[in-house]
Amino acid sequence: MINWRQKLHFLFGDLTLILVVLGFLILINFLSYRHFVRLDLTENRIYTLSESSRNVVNKLSDPVTIQCFFSKKAPPELAALKQQIADLLEEYRVSGKGKVKVIFSDPADNALLQKRVQVMGIPQVQMNVYEKDQAQITNVYMGVAISYEDRQEILPFVKDAKNLEYDITSAILRLLKNERKRIVFLTGGEEYDLNGPFGTVRKILEPLYDLTAFHPTAVDAIPAGTDLLIVVSPEGIPEKTKHAIDQFVMHGGKIFFLIDRVNIDGGTMTASRRVSNLEDLIASYGVRVTQDLVLDRFNTAINFRTGFTILRVPYAFYPKVVKAGFASDNTIVNRLEALSLPWVTALEVVEKPDVKSTILARSSPYSWLQRGMYNISPAQEFNPPAGELRSYPLIVLLEGKFSSFPHGSTAGDSREQNLGRAKPVLPIRSQKDTKILVMGNARFLADGFIAAPGNADFFLNAVDWFTWGDDLIGIRSKKMLSRPLPILTEKQKRFIKYGNMIGVPLLVVLTGVLRFYLRQRRKNAYLKGKTA
Repeated sequence: MINWRQKLHFLFGDLTLILVVLGFLILINFLSYRHFVRLDLTENRIYTLSESSRNVVNKLSDPVTIQCFFSKKAPPELAALKQQIADLLEEYRVSGKGKVKVIFSDPADNALLQKRVQVMGIPQVQMNVYEKDQAQITNVYMGVAISYEDRQEILPFVKDAKNLEYDITSAILRLLKNERKRIVFLTGGEEYDLNGPFGTVRKILEPLYDLTAFHPTAVDAIPAGTDLLIVVSPEGIPEKTKHAIDQFVMHGGKIFFLIDRVNIDGGTMTASRRVSNLEDLIASYGVRVTQDLVLDRFNTAINFRTGFTILRVPYAFYPKVVKAGFASDNTIVNRLEALSLPWVTALEVVEKPDVKSTILARSSPYSWLQRGMYNISPAQEFNPPAGELRSYPLIVLLEGKFSSFPHGSTAGDSREQNLGRAKPVLPIRSQKDTKILVMGNARFLADGFIAAPGNADFFLNAVDWFTWGDDLIGIRSKKMLSRPLPILTEKQKRFIKYGNMIGVPLLVVLTGVLRFYLRQRRKNAYLKGKTA
């Protein structure tokens, strides 16, 4: 039997172990309070402050105050959002090394603070709360104010944390540089109107940039102070506007050419050629926008009505660029996972002196072209021509000094000559290095397509890089990854099919037979030892 001395010894040992563990836990909590550490095991580190944000915070010369106005009596379903915001702001505070101050405030019980947030433009938002089996309406605050020196940026309503890091970092960047970049759009009619089918583009850019839109026929010169010109598929652009675009490039202006080469009738699903009158200008810079539609076995499925039913079918005219199709050494696209381009045309790179061309995105090796008459019906069988499968450039970036496109005399030149004035001397080569992005597609930004994975991220990455450089690149791309299955041959499909049907059960049987054999051998060895 165990005497009282042994019982005391065991009790003392258990108590010592408990005290050691408790002391260890206290030490860990003390160190974690003094030194903020989190381990993020996700591939894209989506729960960690990006390098771009850390770089911006490290540039701070004076403190930044991030004040979060969040009601304590918010509905329970917002508890997770509040915790996500708190975790993100803690990352900013730690990365700021004393230069970032984070404050949480609830204006609900402070009349003076309520007036202050009202002046800031942070509203009370009405939300439903369910308590004691009754639905009630409560007013909550969910805004953020970022202050630097005597300037301030406001995020009036934070409905989720998905883009909060980008919003905060871009706000800090604007406060640091004390400027807003200006983007000018030249749009091609009602189909590309920023107040219509392209309204989502306006909504996501407007809080961050000063936007101006013109119809191409109303432009004699690109406005001064334009940081980026985006040409969105005009049709039959006049020569004076083409000349204005060329002179903008010659003076170092940065530009996107998003050119659709086909008109689409969504009712009849037919296509016809579209001519922008910019094709020769773009070719003179280094890219030829062909009229050949790209089809790809890596594509996006669409809903297709046939009779009384709606089918969801793969549609080869919606090529989907996957990870392998992006330029791995370019910061605009090297963290993207997917991009869907409806009715996109192939590009051809034309070598030009002092111009560097980079293919940012290309179709898969399982793509082909449709030339001449277009048949875009989803009901057809998409059978690629034998021996014509290959990859095609879809997005090209040009960097360097560009030569001016030769123009005939314009109306403005004629007036100068009639008045006896000397014709102004125009540059025949761009005065400094600049950048041009060319795509044979603009519809990927339409409201019906911009929500596709990667579409908005690519466009906004490109806009940020053209206007701010590398400061904001990499933040938007920290999202769930896309992992499409590879294209398999019929032989590979049969191997996988029969491997699952026969191979897996056979493996289980063989495992059972092997275990039975090993058990029998051990049993025989034991019995042999007993009889010896």
